[in-house]
Amino acid sequence: MINNNWLEHPSLVNMDKRKKVVLMNLMKETQGKKMNECMPAIMKANNTLRSQGMAFTQQENTAIIQLMTANMTPQEQMQFQMIQQMMGRMKK
Repeated sequence: MINNNWLEHPSLVNMDKRKKVVLMNLMKETQGKKMNECMPAIMKANNTLRSQGMAFTQQENTAIIQLMTANMTPQEQMQFQMIQQMMGRMKK
C-alpha cells in the first residue's frame, strides 16, 4: 500500500485537486523504481498537467523533488539533480 503522508507536506496541502490526482498517480507509478525508470512517468505527469492548462509551481516542484528523492541512493539523487538541471536549461 502506498503511504500518502506526503499529501500533508505544507507546500502541497492547498494544491489544486486536479494536480493532486496527477501527483498521486505519479507517486504510485514511481514508487520503488530507479530514477531512470521514473522519467517517463514524470514526463507523463507534466504533459497531463500541461494539457489541462496547469503546471506545478516552483514551490510544489521543490516539495515533490524532496519527496521523490528521499529514499534514493546518493548516486540516484545526483543523477536526478543532473536531469533536473538539464531540463531547466531546455525550458529557457
